[in-house]
Amino acid sequence: QSEIFWNRPHVSLLSFSFDKKKRGTIIFIAILLSLYFISIGRFILRRFERETSFIENMALSFPLGAGFAGTAVFLFGCMGQIRFGPILFFILTTWLFSVRETFLFFKELKGWIERVPRRLSPREIILLGLLLAHCLLNVIYSLGPPVGFDATFYHLVMAKRYAKAQSLIAQPDIYWSFGPQLQEMLMTLGLTLHSDILAS
Repeated sequence: QSEIFWNRPHVSLLSFSFDKKKRGTIIFIAILLSLYFISIGRFILRRFERETSFIENMALSFPLGAGFAGTAVFLFGCMGQIRFGPILFFILTTWLFSVRETFLFFKELKGWIERVPRRLSPREIILLGLLLAHCLLNVIYSLGPPVGFDATFYHLVMAKRYAKAQSLIAQPDIYWSFGPQLQEMLMTLGLTLHSDILAS
């Protein structure tokens, strides 16, 4: 089995676009998608009618919104509709339902930032700084071409095939294609909306 794995064709770095001029656009789209994930996640979370702190809300709403978006792309793939127009229409339509959550998020973020310096201990400030540094390093890493094993061997390969076929397709040459597909669906979303750099 390992012989088949290592000899099969995998993605080449040359097959992905890497345009330094489009970094600003990619960052802007990534910020909008992040706001979309947070807003949709907060909208869903509010249905549970449970009081949460701002940090708990952030920890739950972003992945919940990302899961919602990934599941939506999966359903679009089942229908053979992984195309820019229908996906953008879906995002904008569902964002209308949660636009109130976007404004509430910024209001709560502002209030949290105003309270933070008075309530955090030096240890918490260091931990928050490390968390922000980690997030910044991840953003910088994602702006480069994909070079990691997972990305070049299956994550982006599968997403690129889904985006090209505009549908979910069987990929028997990739062992991991029969497992959970949330990350690949989010990468397919990034490829459909812009490029592989947004996908990573």
